[in-house]
This record gives sequence, C-alpha cells and structure tokens, in this order.
Amino acid sequence: MIYLIWLGLLWLGFQLMTYLSFKNCINIKSVIDIGHSMYRSFMCGMFFLSGIYLCMNFIMGNNFRTNMSEQIILCNISWAYMVFDLLVIFVQKLCGSVIRIDLILHHIMALIALYLCGLYEYKNIFIWSMISVSEVLSIWSGVGLYAVHTSNYCLANQICISRALTLLFGRIPWWVIVLYCTTYVKCQSIFFWYAIGIKLIICLDIYWLSECLKRLIIYQLNNSD
Repeated sequence: MIYLIWLGLLWLGFQLMTYLSFKNCINIKSVIDIGHSMYRSFMCGMFFLSGIYLCMNFIMGNNFRTNMSEQIILCNISWAYMVFDLLVIFVQKLCGSVIRIDLILHHIMALIALYLCGLYEYKNIFIWSMISVSEVLSIWSGVGLYAVHTSNYCLANQICISRALTLLFGRIPWWVIVLYCTTYVKCQSIFFWYAIGIKLIICLDIYWLSECLKRLIIYQLNNSD
C-alpha cells in the first residue's frame, strides 16, 4: 500500500509540473496525457537503471543474497506501478479516453511474471531484473508525446526512430537472452511459462515496431508540408 501511495503522489507531482510548464501551450486534456506519459517515462527509466545495476552485480560475481532486499524493493515497486497504471487506465476509460489494449496486455503479463518470481527461489528474481532492463524503450515516451501535441514532428520523428532501433536491435534480442537465462532457475514448469510469456511480449514488440514505422511515415509527411 505504501508503494501505491508513493506512486500516486509522484503521479500528481508530474501532473502539476506538466500543467505549470505547458498550460499556456496546450489544452488541459493534453496536459494530463503528457503528465501521465512523463511519469511513465520516469518510472521506466528507474526500472531500467535498477535492472542494469542488479544484473551487473550478479555478473560481477557479487553474492546474490546480499542484494536480496534491493531485489524485493524493485519487485514491490513493479507490482505497485503495474496496479496503479491499470487503475489510471480504468479512470481514463471512464473519462472517455482511448484505451491501449496493448498496454493492458503488457501490464497483465508483467504481473504474471512477478507472481511467478514470487513462487520460486530467490534466483528467479534475477530474471525480473533482466526484464526491467527492457523498459528502456519507454524512457522517451513522455517527450515524444509532448512533441506530437506541440506539432514538433522533427523531434517526434527522432524519438520514433530511436524506439524502432531499440526494438529491433535491443529488446527483441534481449528477450532471447532472458529466455536462455531462465534455464538457470532449473525449473521446467517456470521455464515453460516464461517461454510463453516471452513469445507473447515479442509479438507485442513486433506490433510496436510496426506502429513506429507507421508513425515515421506520418511524421515524414508532416515534415515535408
């Protein structure tokens, strides 16, 4: 519960910061959308850096149990983030916003992965650290949404290119590495579920890559006008 409260206050902080920064440039609905996207970018950046730190500790041969408290904190914040974001999506639906089914599927799969991590021995949480690294994709989403709302298609185009490259040469190969590392858990049943989940998330990544390519065409057309 404390993590949900902390995330709620952080979300409100981003909303206030975005409103004060852009209230004279764009309408209030866009301010709320951008504020939420900036909050997501911050959280994904935190997950990425935390995942890198914990993975490097493991690779460097540090005692994995000594980092257990940090692993558990990361997992608890991840739980709270997914639940809070789903609540925000539900509220957005009530307010008439378009719901992203792909994002809901992503969060549900992440919650299932976290649940599986909690069922098995501590080594399993290392896999969640690796999964957290993949959140690098969403770090610039907030700036990208601001660029679209302010018709800065040059910036939006650059961010879209970076997302496409990250998906193609970063995330999709990374999932193969994560799947290989699940063999370290030495539990056939959880390997099966991780394999299913990673295949599904790769499908989502391919969908997001196709969306990036569509947006690139739109941004190029807008830049040429």
